[in-house]
Amino acid sequence: MKKQRTAPRIIGPDGRERPASQEARINEWFAHTFRGVAAEHVMDYLKSITINAVAGPEQSDSALRHLEGSRFIVGIIDTRIKLGVKQIARMDKEKVEKDG
Repeated sequence: MKKQRTAPRIIGPDGRERPASQEARINEWFAHTFRGVAAEHVMDYLKSITINAVAGPEQSDSALRHLEGSRFIVGIIDTRIKLGVKQIARMDKEKVEKDG
């Protein structure tokens, strides 16, 4: 009896396992959504209130947990944007090579 082939699955930046094709689609959506000057300003703002924020010793445990969760989400967004941009560039390069 033959084993049924399944699409390769990978763990994405959000820690979830998905087929590679679905991961690629999600990354492309982020790259397309967060492009342009306005998107860069939005990401800079989100990073300023999460990733670049410093929590002092007066922060409560729940405030720190909230900040870390926020940092995680902004980190996922940033990672998916970067992966999507790379994927789109790779696809464009492959298309040029194929057509050229």
